[in-house]
Amino acid sequence: MFAMMIVLAIPVQASGPMPIAKVGKHCPSGYNKSGKYCIPRKDAKAAIEKEGKDCPRGTFKSGKYCKQY
Repeated sequence: MFAMMIVLAIPVQASGPMPIAKVGKHCPSGYNKSGKYCIPRKDAKAAIEKEGKDCPRGTFKSGKYCKQY
């Protein structure tokens, strides 16, 4: 009997959040402006662009972004 091994490729985020596109003139707290991007500082929490009025569960508003708690 042969055993099959399935390896799943799971994307792993590098240590810390990734740069995000800048929305308007400002970046979320913990990020620095760099051209059209917001670059996270060492202690920054992950952020996404806010869609609509509220942020998803587990995040809070930071300007035009939602950041993880």
